[in-house]
Amino acid sequence: MNDTTLLKKVDELSARVVTLETENRLLRKKLDQYIRHYFGGQRNEGLDKQQLELLLQGLPNVIVLPKPEPKPAATSRPGTPHPVRRMLAED
Repeated sequence: MNDTTLLKKVDELSARVVTLETENRLLRKKLDQYIRHYFGGQRNEGLDKQQLELLLQGLPNVIVLPKPEPKPAATSRPGTPHPVRRMLAED
């Protein structure tokens, strides 16, 4: 291949890269628009301060913490401890 053929090929490939980058940008914009439409965009679904205070006022009546269970006394047996048992692999 001579220089002119290589330069033509480089120009063709450069133009193709520009075209593909433009197409990629457009597809990304369309995808972002679709995601915003599908998932609702930039909605602010937070609670305002008064709603939060109202919610927190009723919590002590709703939440009942379980009473801690007494820990069983540790039983120790005299002698040497047994080694850990391992399961055999199935064939």
